[in-house]
Amino acid sequence: MRIKAVSALTLAGILSLALFSTVAADNWTSVEFVAGNPSCEGGFKYENPLGGDIVDGSLTVPGGSISIDVTVTADGPIFAFTATGFLVDKVTVKGGPNANNFLYSTPEDSDHHLHAPLNAKSGKWYGLSHLCFYGDEKKTTPPDDPKK
Repeated sequence: MRIKAVSALTLAGILSLALFSTVAADNWTSVEFVAGNPSCEGGFKYENPLGGDIVDGSLTVPGGSISIDVTVTADGPIFAFTATGFLVDKVTVKGGPNANNFLYSTPEDSDHHLHAPLNAKSGKWYGLSHLCFYGDEKKTTPPDDPKK
């Protein structure tokens, strides 16, 4: 009987690892709260051309583009980005009276679950006012020197 219990626990553990290992993690390293309306100086700004909250779309940047995919959740709007020809090292997400800076220790070409600061009154993230992407064109890695 004890062997069956141990086997069942082992199987449950393996299944749990398999389930959770398929869930992608966010790529950002840290998040900074920014009071007020930060400038996008040095970055590339994306906002809804029709006014109002951010919607799905694309932003042209040096060397390529960044596509934005917005999802409305029970906690408020979140978005994912995918960059082509460009690596992102910081994203500023403005919503409500403040913003969040999502920082990357290694530049990334995609991420998800980014959001504006929390609205303390509603307990949900503010709507997405505008986004600022910071980074550079993708640099190709030089080939290994065959003489080494």
